[in-house]
Amino acid sequence: MNLHYGPFDADRVSADPGLSFDDVLLVPRRNRLRSRRDVDTAMQLTAGIRLAVPIVSANTPWCTGARMGIAMARAGGIGIVHRMWSPADQAAAVAATKAAGPGDAPHATRDAAGRLRVGAAVG
Repeated sequence: MNLHYGPFDADRVSADPGLSFDDVLLVPRRNRLRSRRDVDTAMQLTAGIRLAVPIVSANTPWCTGARMGIAMARAGGIGIVHRMWSPADQAAAVAATKAAGPGDAPHATRDAAGRLRVGAAVG
């Protein structure tokens, strides 16, 4: 079976090693910060998407639906809806997330229109 998904673009693939929670140990100690409020955990996910917290929920059917998408975006992360759902189910989860609104979450991940941002896996 020959599967072809299009040309490989090496410029879009990071060669940097990735880390999981098991790879990192945070040891409390003194630092130069004046307050815990000065800590910045934000990250640039893509050129147009910045997350307040570097957490992306799994694009699995038992993990990310509308409820998780809303919770992730309000917390400053992002949820990715499962790619094996039907297009109608994906669209419904995305629509429900965007309709929920950011509430009083100051660091919510939002799109250009101010709605909660959620992703849908394709392919």
